[in-house]
Amino acid sequence: LRPRATPRQHREAFWRGWRLVALDGTQFSLINTPQVTATRKKARTRRGRAAFAKITTAVLLEVGLHNPLAAAVGRKGESEWALAQRLLAQLPKHALLLGDRLYGVIAFARAAQQACRRVGSHFLLRASRTVKPRMIRRLPDGTRLVGLAVRSPHNPSRVIEWLDVREIRVRVGRKGHRAHELRLWTSLVDPTVAPALQL
Repeated sequence: LRPRATPRQHREAFWRGWRLVALDGTQFSLINTPQVTATRKKARTRRGRAAFAKITTAVLLEVGLHNPLAAAVGRKGESEWALAQRLLAQLPKHALLLGDRLYGVIAFARAAQQACRRVGSHFLLRASRTVKPRMIRRLPDGTRLVGLAVRSPHNPSRVIEWLDVREIRVRVGRKGHRAHELRLWTSLVDPTVAPALQL
């Protein structure tokens, strides 16, 4: 498992020189064999137990080619979020990591920033609506530099550090549907290097 896209042959797999990679997860249904039913519990649904036990998997892949770079399988019931954090160690150099709202929380943004710094990469995450950042300053393009409060796991009222990210807010909608605000967090803080509308 390794990056395969090249800027010359696969332009859609890059953005402004950064290799586009994404994190996502899925669940697979397992066959109801005696070995599976002895080691896995079926999830509860509105109608009782699910028909099949599930196994969660997270994948880091190249956008464009859909080429997997790393995968983690939750054999012991780990969540997609926990599996994805392990995959950050496989982030390639000079990449732009994309993540949906599951990853748009402070704990993951902090882990992503640390992983990105090690290899000269950046992240772009869809931020959770429940997180209230502290505004540091408004940038020339209308986006904002904000601080995210990283709290102690043992004492949530204690802030142990501030994580600075650029927040992009935009209203999106489809015809016939009500528009809503989309928030993105990125480590690309320079608007001239990474224009907000392109992101």
